Amino acid sequence: MKHLLPDFILTYLELMRVEKMADVVHVYLEEKNYRSSSGHKKDLLSKAFLPEIAICGFPIRDKKVFLHIKRRRWLNTALKRVKLSNEIGKRDIQKSPLVISGPFCKM
Repeated sequence: MKHLLPDFILTYLELMRVEKMADVVHVYLEEKNYRSSSGHKKDLLSKAFLPEIAICGFPIRDKKVFLHIKRRRWLNTALKRVKLSNEIGKRDIQKSPLVISGPFCKM
């Protein structure tokens, strides 16, 4: 499955599992936990996950594909504020050629 996903998705998200059913494939991804001791990420601490989002992906072998994405909620320890990652967002994923929309994307 990793060979079918765009590189930018796998740069920021980790493939957790794939569930194959009769006519649907569910791909579960989680935002990576960055452990950087330098740069702008050094003050970020992962505190929890945001609610999962599901996005319809391009069909594979006549099967619907849904990407289930869990993004992290980050605590900026220097500013004492919670923030989302600026690395990847729902809009970035939706602009990918992998993602499509249409009536056949209904779960």
